[in-house]
This record gives sequence, structure tokens and C-alpha cells, in this order.
Amino acid sequence: MDISKILKDGLKRTNKSQKEIGVVNHFSKSAVSNYFNKGHVPTNVTIDIAKSLNDYDTSNAIASEWFDILKTFDGDRFEKDALSLDAFTDFENQQSHDVYVKDSIRKLIADNRIDKDEEAGIDHFIDEELDNVIMRMGRLVALCKLRDETLMTVFKHRMEYYVTEHYMSKDNLSKSQRLMMERR
Repeated sequence: MDISKILKDGLKRTNKSQKEIGVVNHFSKSAVSNYFNKGHVPTNVTIDIAKSLNDYDTSNAIASEWFDILKTFDGDRFEKDALSLDAFTDFENQQSHDVYVKDSIRKLIADNRIDKDEEAGIDHFIDEELDNVIMRMGRLVALCKLRDETLMTVFKHRMEYYVTEHYMSKDNLSKSQRLMMERR
């Protein structure tokens, strides 16, 4: 999917016009038309448009397209409310745990090798664990939205703790991540 299609979909969802986006971002009429219809949208412009749309689905789709970031579940399987999100998150967590126990995944990880018969158990667990992680990510994103923050902002604030507790090595952080930690 190209970025201009994602931005067009965001316009529809938010009931905003190209003109409105142009005015807010100080873009010419022809520039806005190009961004939404021709396909090439510079990175900084995409970010500006996404911010002015203020639409989670647009931001999520852009992040997924650019960075191969997993999209959180957004289908119609459940209502987009806290109780439904919690119920499905708990359900996926329980399924993952049940497969972990039933297929002795801890032992397989400790053994650091598997045979043909154990591959199916590992595959099943990977599927269930992925479901679990994505549901939990969805809940985290919903909570971050309540605080008007992104998941990455919260992660950056928490990074110092991860380094202090030796979950992350300070040596492997990017230059900007190290600078951000030093400023705190």
C-alpha cells in the first residue's frame, strides 16, 4: 500500500478535506493534491499530515508500512472498548500459557534443540504467543492514547530503567537513545 492511499483513507475516516490539511500545514493546493494523488510523499510531510489528521489508524498504518511494525488488532471481532479489549487480551494470554505448558515449551527452549515431532508444538506456541503479544500491545496503545502519548514515548521514558536493571545494554543503544537518557 502506498502512503498517499493511507493518507486518503485517513481523510475519509476523519472527515477532513485536502484543503484543511493544506491550510493547517501551510502546503500549497498543488502540493497537497500531489501528496494525496501522485504517490510520492516526503517523510516529514507524511508525519505532518498524519499529526494533523490525528487518527490512530492512519499513524498505525504508516508505521506498519514504513517500519514493518506490527499492527495491533483492529478488526470487528471485538468492540473497541476497555472491557472487550481486556477480555480478548486475557483470552489470548491464557491460550498462550496453555500451549506453553501442554507442549513443554520451557523444556524445549532449555534443550535448545527440537526434533520433527516437537516442531508442531513450537509452531503452535509461536502463533499463540504472537496473538498474545499483539493483544497486549493493543491494550498498551489504548492506555497510551488516554495519556495522549505514543507507545514509543513511554518506551523512551522507561529505557533508563531497562538499562539500570540490565535488561538492555547501554552500549547497544543508538546515539540518539543515549543522548535522550543523558538529558533526563
